Amino acid sequence: FECLDQVKRAGYERPGLVLTQDAHERTMHCWAAAYQFYMSQKPARMRIPLRIASPGNPRALRSWLKTNRPDVIVTQDESMLHDVEALGFSVPRDFGVAVLFWRNEKSRCAGIDTRDEALGARAVELVVEQIRNNQKGLPRDPETVLFDGIWRDGPSLVRCEPAALE
Repeated sequence: FECLDQVKRAGYERPGLVLTQDAHERTMHCWAAAYQFYMSQKPARMRIPLRIASPGNPRALRSWLKTNRPDVIVTQDESMLHDVEALGFSVPRDFGVAVLFWRNEKSRCAGIDTRDEALGARAVELVVEQIRNNQKGLPRDPETVLFDGIWRDGPSLVRCEPAALE
């Protein structure tokens, strides 16, 4: 789980995963499963439960933050940044934020660049190949195309020494 590895390298020790129900379902629970496995490798006192949050409802997030005290939030996109700021928290002063879908150079968050342009280009190549081969309809042998994401630094994370977080 590249994002969790990156925040750990930056010195964060208590990541908390916050997802919307929509993101949780669209990823077929894969992010949650990876996070739960990651947490299972930590001592019990360091484990933070997954939080499924409603977007635009920052008050529901407040008690989870106070109870679990993550030093970094990992989430699907920048929308969670707005919710935590609406609660009066300052990122990265109070905790860091890393996103699983980093979108562009103007992003206020560090996170994983999912390389949508490369994926789109490959999709076009596949369609052109089908046209050239006079293939119509759904392919007999469907393909799944994945590209490795690229970590992008951003102002929502600071490099810190683990002892500074206690």
